[in-house]
Amino acid sequence: MRCALLCSLAGCGRGQAISEFAPSPLGAGAPIEWTAYGRDAGGSRFSPAAQITRENVSRLSVAWTYRAGDLWVDDRTGIGKGRFEATPLFVDGSLFFATPFGTVIALDPEHGTERWRYDARIDIGGDYG
Repeated sequence: MRCALLCSLAGCGRGQAISEFAPSPLGAGAPIEWTAYGRDAGGSRFSPAAQITRENVSRLSVAWTYRAGDLWVDDRTGIGKGRFEATPLFVDGSLFFATPFGTVIALDPEHGTERWRYDARIDIGGDYG
């Protein structure tokens, strides 16, 4: 279970991430939010952020990694259950996502540190597929 934020070392100083979470090029420093699965209520799926380009994408590197801890292996089969297939949301300065087993987590997008988590305590023995 990993979420990563990328940083272009060529375009920013150490520790300064270039991403969707940077100030918007469209206005007076307003952050570009990703408030729905498709970015917005209309499902546009594209970000107006202009900092990552074809010219600098090859120079991106991982700024941080977060491990949610939701991994469960069936003792009988040895097969792992749960796949991370979430679209993280960025709203009001926090990055939100849900894990395969119903935990919702809020992260600081600049540092990848956990702000809070809510565990719905679902029965992981069930077949929800």
